[in-house]
Amino acid sequence: MSIHITNGNSQFQKPSRLRWTWESPDTQFHNEIDHIIFNRRFCLTDVDVVPKFYTGSDHRLLCARFRFSVRGEGAIKFEQRSPESYIHQLSQFAFLASRWDDSVIDDIDKEYNRLVEHLHHSARKAESLQEIKKTLSSKTLELI
Repeated sequence: MSIHITNGNSQFQKPSRLRWTWESPDTQFHNEIDHIIFNRRFCLTDVDVVPKFYTGSDHRLLCARFRFSVRGEGAIKFEQRSPESYIHQLSQFAFLASRWDDSVIDDIDKEYNRLVEHLHHSARKAESLQEIKKTLSSKTLELI
């Protein structure tokens, strides 16, 4: 099952005369009932209805233009999106949430300070151990 899908017809706004894809037999009603569904939003560059193309049907032809990157598709193959990692993260969150002391505190400032301290502590633990190489030396930064 695909998630994060995009309806290409509604992503690109067109005038109403260029949007309808179906015409009623009495030519009184026009509806947009044919769609192009895409799961990578930024690959799709445009969706059009081909106005003067006779299909022998009451539907009009849809045309989609998209940008396809072989490099990007190769990277997607190796992306790990297993639901097990999401479950692990949820269980870890539940564990940490259960450790949080949820006692009622009369002083809201104390509670706020405790929350801020906990967030700072968590942020320090989450920081990367690698140092980023600075493009400017410390002496240059002091001169600025």
